[in-house]
This record gives sequence, C-alpha cells and structure tokens, in this order.
Amino acid sequence: ANKVSALKSINPASLEVNAEIPVTPVEAIGGIIEKAREAQKNWAKIGLNERLKYIKKIRNYLSGNFDDICTIITKDNGKTLMESAAAEVIPVFDMVNFCVKEAPDILKKEPLSGTMLKLGRIRAYNVFEPMGVVAIIAPWNFPFAIPFTQIIMALTTGNTVILKPAALTAYVGQLIGQIFERCGFPECVVNVVQGSGSVIGNALLETGVDKVAFTGSVPVGKYLMQKAGQTLTPITLELGGKDPFIVLEDADIDRAASGAVWGSFVNAGQVCASVERVYVHKKVASQFIALVEAKTKKLRVGNGLDFGTDMGPLIDEGQLESVEAHVNGALAKGARVLAGGHRIDSFPGHFFEPTVLVDVDHTMECMTEETFGPTMPVMVVSSDDEAIELANDSRFALTASVWTKDVSRAEALCRR
Repeated sequence: ANKVSALKSINPASLEVNAEIPVTPVEAIGGIIEKAREAQKNWAKIGLNERLKYIKKIRNYLSGNFDDICTIITKDNGKTLMESAAAEVIPVFDMVNFCVKEAPDILKKEPLSGTMLKLGRIRAYNVFEPMGVVAIIAPWNFPFAIPFTQIIMALTTGNTVILKPAALTAYVGQLIGQIFERCGFPECVVNVVQGSGSVIGNALLETGVDKVAFTGSVPVGKYLMQKAGQTLTPITLELGGKDPFIVLEDADIDRAASGAVWGSFVNAGQVCASVERVYVHKKVASQFIALVEAKTKKLRVGNGLDFGTDMGPLIDEGQLESVEAHVNGALAKGARVLAGGHRIDSFPGHFFEPTVLVDVDHTMECMTEETFGPTMPVMVVSSDDEAIELANDSRFALTASVWTKDVSRAEALCRR
C-alpha cells in the first residue's frame, strides 16, 4: 500500500516545494476504473464528431493559458521555459490538430475484398471499436506532452483514460486533470491517479483496465509486460534508448556539431531519443570535436525560469549520481573530458555541467548504458561500416541519425 499520503513536487533547480499532491489510496483504484468504464459507454455513444468538439476546446484552453502551463512544467521538471513551450505544449496542439483533421478518415470502416468473399457474396468490413478504459503510465522527462498526446488519441477513438503521472512530476499530472475539467469534459472520462509507480501500476493491471501505455525504463517495462501477460491486457511500451549520431566525412560539420550539442543537452540530456553517443569519421573528427567543445562551453546552465538559461537541472539526486558514475567510470578507463565533467555545487539544485568526452570505447558504460544526462561521448571511426557496426552494438533501439550531404547514402546507411 502507499505509505505516504502526499507527493511533494520539488523544483529541481531551486529545491523549493511547488505543491503537495494527495496520493490516491490503492483501494480506491477499482472504483475509479468502474466509474471510467461507465463513463466510457456514453463517451463512445456520442460519436466521433461530438468527441472532436470537446477535443477542440483543449486548443483554446492551451492558447489562453500558455505561459502559466509552461511555468508549471518548468517548475516541476526543470527544463527551460523555451523547451516547455516547444517540446511539451506545442506537440499537444499538433496532436489536437491531427486528430481533428485525420481521425474521421482513419476511423472509417474499411471494406475487405477477396475471392472467397466474392464467391459467398459476403460483405466484410474492418470496423474500429474503442478498447474501453486505457491506463497511461507517464514518465517524468516529458510529463505534459507524452501523456497528453496519448490521452487525446485515446479519447478521440472513444476510450476513457486513467492517467498515472510519474511521482516526480505529480504537479504536471494534476494540471492535466484540471485542464480536462476546465474544458468541460464529462465526469470520469479523464481520471488522474497519483502515487508510486509500482503500487498504482500494479493496481491498475490487477483491477482490469483494457489497455496500458507505458513510457519509462526497461526494467519497469519488462515487469509491466509480464504483469499484463497474466491478464492478457494489451500493452504498448516505449523504453530506453542509447541513440547513435553518425557524422560522415562529407557532412556540413558546423551544422552537425550544432545538432550534436542540441541533441545531447536538450532537457539536460534526459530524453529517451537524445544523442547518447557520437561516431565521427576520422577525416573530419578534429574539426567536429573542436566545434562541439566550443559550442558546449558557451551553454548557460541555470534555473529554467530564467530566459538566459540554455540548460536546466537534472530531475533529482539519483539521476545526478547516475550521470556522475558514467563520467567517472569512463575517466577511470582512459577517457578525457573536453568540456564539463562535474556537478555544479554553486546552485542549490541538481545540476551537472554539459560534458564532452573523447577517447571512449564500448568497454565504458557511457557508450553502452543509457546515461539520461548531459553527456556527449565522441568516438572516432575510419569507415561507414565501422560506424554502423558500432551503432548496432547495443541492446537498445529507438532513434539514430546519420549526418551527410548525400541523402541516398544516408538512407542506405539508415536501413542498416
């Protein structure tokens, strides 16, 4: 059972308490699911066009409250206000627009054809039906955009939702619930349950939701998949990445260096699709590394609420220790730091310098395990084949990029 009655939302930049969020009693989960199931019948019955009228209201609410929403995200998660706007709120506008424009077409019944159907004079269709109650277990690194876009998809298609925000960003989770209330959605169509992931996640799967969408770590994903298997509950998992960034000898090196710096240090590197390791061709390595070092050293680290900040803090002390361990482990095996390399003690929060590492290899955790922090380990390669072999030498798979002026070469390498 949940041991605490409230979750503290702590600003990771200042360590100030933003809010105290009541924890949902685990014994209440069954009743919440039942109410969501009742609400779902009516929500499905009103039809797509009526549902989209509600969905459109979100767009107006976000427009009218844009600054306040960005401020809450930055206070709860630490990312800069610019990142809160561009990577959290604007994707929700995109998803609303996508559903309003595309859903009527996507959800049309599809006629099926085939010889047997013709011979039997049978008409057959694929018809898209809602699943029922969808549980969304959200991460702390994009606490607004990831669950909100998933909720919009689930609601558009006639499902009701139970959102379990990450405990570290419960304040944003509470905000999402409030937005649906303020937009006048019917009661129990969107439900927010707060508490520890293991306690609430277990309860959701044991009490019988119809679908689970989880974004988070590999160990938790494996556990939830096993748990879902026991009740044959469909589950979608988006887990870790160790994303390679390959720079070929014909790339625009200045542009590639900017891409690497942004991709490595956006949201302080706490992005499953961030640049986690760089492979650069030896012909352009010295030029690329010099540019990356110079650009990284110009980054301004600080409180995300300050418009002069380029990179905010890490989410908590545990994340800080994990990044520190990867950097120190690499240094112990012979890597060199060109920029950063240390936590920043002059600020109250959980800050680590944007860090560029060279002389790295695949014996080091910084090249093989998800760091989820502001590090850019750079390895020099002598050919496309070597770059691909190293990129594929990983148990993770999520995103990758190839930097070259030759599009067909890039596409051929991407397919490998």
